Amino acid sequence: MEHFMRPQTEWTQDVMRFLSDLDLHFIDFSVFEAAFTHPSYKGINPAAEDYERLEFLGDAVFGLLAADSLFHHSIDSEGIMTERRKALVSNTALAKLFDVLSMSSLMRAAAQYQPTMNDKAHVVEAFMGAAFVDQGYAACFDLWAKILAQAGAVGPETAVATPQNAINALQELYQDQGVDLPVYEEIAREGPDHNPTYYFRVTAQPLHSAPDLIYSAIGTGNSKKAAKLAAAVKMCENLDLPYMPVD
Repeated sequence: MEHFMRPQTEWTQDVMRFLSDLDLHFIDFSVFEAAFTHPSYKGINPAAEDYERLEFLGDAVFGLLAADSLFHHSIDSEGIMTERRKALVSNTALAKLFDVLSMSSLMRAAAQYQPTMNDKAHVVEAFMGAAFVDQGYAACFDLWAKILAQAGAVGPETAVATPQNAINALQELYQDQGVDLPVYEEIAREGPDHNPTYYFRVTAQPLHSAPDLIYSAIGTGNSKKAAKLAAAVKMCENLDLPYMPVD
């Protein structure tokens, strides 16, 4: 990423240009300054306000935006809408928006800092939190639609399809990132033949976007298929990857 080593006026102009491109006419620019300021930047400027408080607010705003849109544009059941809402506002989805919007060049952070997937999502949340503070909810809804349009989505209600089961969700993630697919192996079997318990482990290579997360999980089930799926579910939860629960 481009670290904040540029003159303040140049960085300010870049942020203002970014806001203008999204038709966001701010009232208080300081909240957007904070939204793009990583806590590590306080080592350079202890007086700087970072994005953590705005991230807290933006997380709630995103949840309401997704629920509002799905309620008005979807005929799905409550359970399906819940899963779609999770997918829309997951760290994985928001981190993709961070990349699409080229937010890396707008961040103020310590030298050598590289954002993780979660950090990217937190910046997007903080940005939406800043928009809410400065412009209100209606402006946030319009802003989100513009962001998703830039990301190639038709609109907020169709931006993310209903999640797949955990095995397929993992496979799609690794295919998209060009990384070897997760490997499943049976590691144990217990119990009598008429009522066995199987243990499966799934392992995978670290993702480029989140190298510090856990890439191994074990699942159990009364069939090999169920144990494999249980392992995939735990892996999805480790990666904060949305999936559709299977009853």
